[in-house]
Amino acid sequence: MLLFLSTYGDQIAAAFCPTNCKCDQQGTSSKMMTAADCTNANLTSYPILLNPRLKKLILSGNGLSSLKLDELSVYSDLEYLDLSNNKIFEIERGAFFRLQKLKVLRLNNNMITSLSIETFLGLTELRVLDLGQNSLTRLATSVFSDLPRLETLNLSSNLLNNIAPGALTNLRSLKQLHLADNQLTDLQNGEMIFRPIQSLKILNLQQNRLTSLDDDTFSMLGKLEILNLSSNLLDKIGDDTFMPLVNLKYLSLANNKLTRIPTMSFRQLTDLQTLDISSNFFVEIPTSAFEGLSSLKKLFINQCPELKSTSLNAFSGLFELETLFLSQNPKLSDLNPSSFEQSAVYAGSPINVKNNNENDDKFYEIVLLRETDQSSTASKMTNKENFKLKRLILSGNNLKFLPEKALPYEQLDELKIDGNPWLCDCKMKFLPGILKNIDQKDTANPDDENSPILCSSPEKLADKNLLQLNDQDFGYCKTDDDPYLAQIDWIFKMAALVSVLTLLTTLTCLTLRFKRRLCKFFCNKKYDAATSSASSSSISNSNDKLYYEKSSSISQSCRRNYYQAKQLKSPSSCTNGELFCFNGATAVMDHGVAAGATYYSTYNGYEYPTKRHCRGGDYRCMALAATDDVSQPTFAVATSDYYSGASCCTATAAATVYAPPNAEASSIRGRLSSASSLDRTSSFKIIQMHPIPITEV
Repeated sequence: MLLFLSTYGDQIAAAFCPTNCKCDQQGTSSKMMTAADCTNANLTSYPILLNPRLKKLILSGNGLSSLKLDELSVYSDLEYLDLSNNKIFEIERGAFFRLQKLKVLRLNNNMITSLSIETFLGLTELRVLDLGQNSLTRLATSVFSDLPRLETLNLSSNLLNNIAPGALTNLRSLKQLHLADNQLTDLQNGEMIFRPIQSLKILNLQQNRLTSLDDDTFSMLGKLEILNLSSNLLDKIGDDTFMPLVNLKYLSLANNKLTRIPTMSFRQLTDLQTLDISSNFFVEIPTSAFEGLSSLKKLFINQCPELKSTSLNAFSGLFELETLFLSQNPKLSDLNPSSFEQSAVYAGSPINVKNNNENDDKFYEIVLLRETDQSSTASKMTNKENFKLKRLILSGNNLKFLPEKALPYEQLDELKIDGNPWLCDCKMKFLPGILKNIDQKDTANPDDENSPILCSSPEKLADKNLLQLNDQDFGYCKTDDDPYLAQIDWIFKMAALVSVLTLLTTLTCLTLRFKRRLCKFFCNKKYDAATSSASSSSISNSNDKLYYEKSSSISQSCRRNYYQAKQLKSPSSCTNGELFCFNGATAVMDHGVAAGATYYSTYNGYEYPTKRHCRGGDYRCMALAATDDVSQPTFAVATSDYYSGASCCTATAAATVYAPPNAEASSIRGRLSSASSLDRTSSFKIIQMHPIPITEV
């Protein structure tokens, strides 16, 4: 029996290839089955009658739900096992124990939620493990400790939010680690997590929820060559975050929340060849933004919605740059020519400027039309002989002008400039011929349909395809040496200057002519005061008020402000139906000039009433008393029994007053029983302040 099986076992096994499977045989004499492909074969259990010496088994796309112990142990020679796209949610401990020759294990797109420390027991020769698209939430300590030769580990598209510091223990041969599309929010223990995998060359952390990176996160990954941090929530990068990555060749920070280019973080990346910082929120590319990236060959700055301009020497130090992608930046309209000094690029073009000099014979003059359509800048640029660029993509920006002599366009194999608001004037006349020549050279994709290159201005060419225009369509445009247009410009400038001077002269004359009327409009302003206390020795009625009223008749010249101090009595103090009564005399304060008066019948040519207007003897006369404190004048009051006459009282010398009192007035003589009693006082204070009158315009 044993002799029969050994002789005819392979032929018998070949006859048991399951339905819907493809079983490959190697060799023509032995007819030995080495591979079985049962993809989408509607299997719900593992086939057990295949050749025991099978090397490759593919069971992808079936209805397998678990992997029990010894279900595949009969195929101990397996080197490749694909269990992807099933419904596996459970793997028993030791299920792979007898598959010690296995090198590739694919378990992606299943329903696995957890892994134990013995899940991969026995797989000491495994090189590739794919666990992507499962439902793993965390990686326990030492979960991969039985995989010392593992080189590639894919954990992408899981639900990982935590990686234990010892989870990657014993993966000393690991070269690639893929953690994309998980829920990692931080790598606070990055140094401990990555310590066991110091030979790692590729780390993919794309599409997680990382908001920040510590300076020591990658401190143990000195051999790393590719780092993908795109599609996270990073808003800043520490100055020393990438410092240990001295061998890094590729770095992607695309689609994050960065608002400034992390210049300091790049300075140690001297071997970096490709940098992608697309889809961030930079407003400008600052000076020396990429200093230190001396080996950089490709730079991607696409789809930055806020990017508007490039600064002086923005790309300095990029001597090896071959390709610069500056496409789909809707606000980018200002490419500063000086941005590309000391670099190998201009406007998306790779240019080698080693050994460059400032010789006019070897450089091209570049004129950039800026957003205003008026300003332009000339710059000496790149040596044509060092030009390396083959593909130049400037699509989808806000560029209006492409200088004819900026680049040796004839050396390009591909040029894309669609999606810009081009100004199709005479300076763009060279482009149709250039583009047609480039299209003829594109033999690799002869049937590719290019997007139309539409003119935005002038109005007569709006929405016209630039490639369909003739030379005469581009019309005439201004040149720097056009004497006729220069003369027209001079005339317009002089006319504008004369108009401005005429307008200023007219406004000055009108101001002087109507100065007095403007002043009078603001003349009548009132300042009120009231008693601060009332006692038996104070004024007769606490409701009496003192106010200062600016007199328009006195102040009509607006050169000085005159104020009349009047006593306003309360209704209870008035008689014969008078509601508000003024005393017979008024005191006049001269703004800015000391004035004195003995009688108040006339003052500076103006007549004032001196007769009493209220019956009774209260406050028949009131005048300014002399004082050294001009900000707090003193008011003197005397009584009189006269009901008529030119001089109801005699005023003391008037004080100089610069404004109505803005603090408590000194004192006002109270109600007196006789002319000789002048020692009773009562204090007043401001209770309402109106806007200060305008005195000069």
